[in-house]
Order: sequence, then structure tokens, then C-alpha cells
Amino acid sequence: MNRSMSKMRGFLALGLAGLTGLSLVACEPLQQVSFEVNSTTDAEDAEPGDGVCETATPGECTLRAAVQEANTLPSDHQAVIGLQPAASYAIELVGCFPWNDYGFSCGYSDDVAAVGDFDIIGNVSIVGRGATIDGKGQARLFDVRPGARLKADNLTLRRGGASFEDPIDGPIVPIDSAGTPDGYRAAGGAIFNQGTLVLEHSNIIGSYSVDGGGALHQLSGSSTLRDVHISQSVAAMWQMQYYDALDGSVIEIDGGDLVVQRSSFTANGPAHISRNAAAVIDQRSGTGVSIIDSTIANNTGWDPGCLDGQMDPPHGDGCGHAIPPVDAVHNDGGTTIIVRSTFLGNRTDLVGTGTFQVGGSVFEHCEVVATSLGFNVDSDGSCHGSAQPTDVVAPSLPGEFGPSLAGLFGPLGAHGGATDTLLPLAGVTEVVDAIPVGTPLLCDGLLPLDQRRQPRPVGLGCDVGAVERQPGDT
Repeated sequence: MNRSMSKMRGFLALGLAGLTGLSLVACEPLQQVSFEVNSTTDAEDAEPGDGVCETATPGECTLRAAVQEANTLPSDHQAVIGLQPAASYAIELVGCFPWNDYGFSCGYSDDVAAVGDFDIIGNVSIVGRGATIDGKGQARLFDVRPGARLKADNLTLRRGGASFEDPIDGPIVPIDSAGTPDGYRAAGGAIFNQGTLVLEHSNIIGSYSVDGGGALHQLSGSSTLRDVHISQSVAAMWQMQYYDALDGSVIEIDGGDLVVQRSSFTANGPAHISRNAAAVIDQRSGTGVSIIDSTIANNTGWDPGCLDGQMDPPHGDGCGHAIPPVDAVHNDGGTTIIVRSTFLGNRTDLVGTGTFQVGGSVFEHCEVVATSLGFNVDSDGSCHGSAQPTDVVAPSLPGEFGPSLAGLFGPLGAHGGATDTLLPLAGVTEVVDAIPVGTPLLCDGLLPLDQRRQPRPVGLGCDVGAVERQPGDT
């Protein structure tokens, strides 16, 4: 095994340990305290710290009250918050203040979860049971503070909006006469993370931020996303036309690390006035980003005016505003590792001055040539440079953003599993069974499942990309 492959295996092992909730260092067991939410209203806890999740209404335990109680627990405790099956929890407690000619702008939050987003200060696990948390476009959903940990599963995070809030200091910072906030960041539409985040079997839909990270902004710490679908999320909201430094990322990493496994990113984009990086994942700095068995496809823009979940036609103005396409991964700091993933229908797949390492993946066209670990497919050699004899330039069709490999796959959609996928067509030799059994990292049993949690390999070898074609696939 070459040195580069050995280093990548070690890096992925660290990431996968985080994804599975395992630790490479022995820890003392945590004492769990459970809170069962029984109301969908948004009301504060009557007495945070008394150990009882109860609002001013006797017997009522809300999500906000449960988070407030969780934040008061000792550091050796973990709060387990159970939500009602398939319930919807809307954030109603938000503050508003006048802003320029737009009337009142809302989204004020504190740092103790009494108003606005749910601040996570301790160790919290949320059992979603298919529930939805809705920011209604006026509040971020979660703010994970330094040293805190949030684990959530089976949850939909919907319409989070980070606009008029300082995610670091909490209070609103006054806006100067030019209309530009002074020392102010409004980032992370659904989640702002400075601690440890683990999100599993969940969706982030229709979230936005003024600054980077329409779905997730990480300033420090670590985030792991497994079996997560992110769509219709944007950064640089169109109304914020007075800002000079807008970012268009869906996920922005300014520190720490990110691991993405078996996840999909579709129909995301920046607002049409975004002036800086416009990418699904924007790595500015940090330890590294790993993308494993995942699909980043058809991110051709979405209108933030469609916060009710309505989809806007690509680049169209079905809800009133034209939206540009978006790049898949932008890296100007650190290392991005991409293994057995599929990138299709984006403006450009890989962009930036950072280091990319790719193996067993499908791309269309890139602005940077990555370090190849072999068995990559693209349309013109721009992503892997045919650096390895197993890298392939596949026949392409004319596409909106350049050569397209859409002819190798069926339509994007639900083909089994928790997230949207692109199913390789039968008989496409560039993709199907193209990786020999035993190939280190790519087909050696280290990663035995594809994006749909189906086994790899099936047949004579492993398929290139996020999905392993199964005998019953049509």
C-alpha cells in the first residue's frame, strides 16, 4: 500500500470513528437524563435547573424547556430528549427590531435558549422520531457552543434562517448608517457549530443565512453527517444587497473537520447576488473534509423567496428571483478527501487552492486536478488528470455547464436508502464492476456498504461512485 493511501485510510478511520459515535480514547460513561417532549408549543421552562421539564403550564414539556433543562446538567451527564412522532415544532419566540427601509427584521437570539435558536451548552442527544423543527425563515435552529455536543437523528430541520444574530456573542450588534452591521456575522442557517455535531438519518430543507453556511457553518470543532439529505438551502439571502462580503456556501468550514457519509446534496445554491465562493461545501480552513459514498448533484440554484418549500425552476424566477448554479466543493485551506462518491450536474465539481485526494469517484469537470487514488471517472481528465492508469475519461454529452456524464446514470431520485441517489445504468463499463475486489480502501471491505446501505461488491467488482448496482435494480 502506498504512503498516500495509508495516510488516507488513517484519516478516514478517525472520521468514521466519529460517525459511528465511537472514540479512539476511552471515556468515562455518561449518566443519562431523559426528557420526553409532550407539546409542540414554543414556551420556556418555568425553572431551568430544577431537573423538571415543565413550562408555566403544569405538566407541559416543550422542546425549548427540555433544551434549557439539558443545558443545566453537570458535565458528566447526557440529556436524551425524545420528540413526539412526526410532530412539528416551530420556533415562535424570536425578537424583532427596525432595520432600514424593510420594516422589522426578526431573528434575535440569546445564548441560553430562552429565545430564538436552541443553544446547546452541554451534551444533548435528540431522538427525532420523524419530527420536524421549523425556524419559519426567521430563526436559526441550533447553536452548538464551544465544548458542547449535539447528536440528533431521524429529524427534519426546516426553514432555518440566520440573519440578525451574532452567533458568537449573542446580542444584536447595531447597524451603522450605511446599512452594514459592524463586526457582525449571521452564519449557519440551520446549525452554527463550535462544538461536536453528529447528525444522522435526517434532512435539512429550505434553510438560509446572510453569511456563509446556508445549512451549516462551523467555526471550530467537528461535524459528522451520515445518511443526511440537504436541499433547497442557500447563503447570502437576496434581500441583503447592502453587504460587501457575501458567501454562497451551503456548508462552510472555517475550522475543525467535517465527515460526510452516505448523504446527498441537491437543488442548493447561493442567492443571486452572492459575491464570494458559491459552493455546496466550502472549506476555508480546518483539519479536513471527508466525503464518502455520497452524492452532490443538480445544485443549480434555489430561490430563497420559496421558503414554503416550493421549488424554483433552475436559474428561473418562479418565486421572483434568478439564482445561479453552484460549485460542488471549494477548498482554499486543508485537505478534502473524496471516496466512492458521485458528482453530477453542478457548475464545477472541484475548485480552489487546497489539496484534493480522490478515489473511486465520478466527476464531470473541475478547475483543479486532484491527487488520484485511482478508479476515478470524469468527462475530460480535468479532475484526475489521468494520473493513474485506472482513471477513465468517459464518453460525455453536451451539458449546461460543460461535458455531462448524465448518460451513464438514471435520474436523480429515491432508489432505496435514506437519501437521493444516481443509479448507474446496466452495462456502463466505465462505472459498473470497474474496481477490482481487494483494491485498498475502494473495494477491500473497509467500507462495505454503498450510499443506500447496500452491500459492496456485487458482481465482479465494486462500482465507481456512491451507488453499487444491485441485481434487482432496473
